[in-house]
Amino acid sequence: MLLPRTTTEYGTAPTLSQLHGHQAVPLLTRGIPAGPAAARTARLEARGRFKEELLPEAADNLELVVTELVTNASEVTGEGATVQMRIRSADGALLVEVIDDCPVAPKPRSPSDDDEEGRGLLLVDSVCTSWGWHWSDEGKTVWAIVPTAPCA
Repeated sequence: MLLPRTTTEYGTAPTLSQLHGHQAVPLLTRGIPAGPAAARTARLEARGRFKEELLPEAADNLELVVTELVTNASEVTGEGATVQMRIRSADGALLVEVIDDCPVAPKPRSPSDDDEEGRGLLLVDSVCTSWGWHWSDEGKTVWAIVPTAPCA
């Protein structure tokens, strides 16, 4: 069972208590070419894999998280690179991981009302129990835990 919303320091991997019950083998793993179609490709892959298993609100939240994380990774790596996406399952949640090779850490912005971008990580934070990022041998991994069951 996952803990209620937790604040995670940037630069940390999800803790074992957050990931208790996650499957060792991802339910969905895809390499997605960075570029204008990356977010759409990732969203369609996630929707196709989980549409029969999730309640509509959870499916919408998963699509939002996948879209925002893949968009960010695609923008910082640039066209021609490949962004990796993995989704793992746990009791009442999905762990979404997006891996890129950009050495810059993600940082939520404080957009003004007139800004047309800069809200992605704020949206991710609003629908996830927690999120964060860490470095690994694969590159930078940005992760988010998306609840799939109604909160009690």
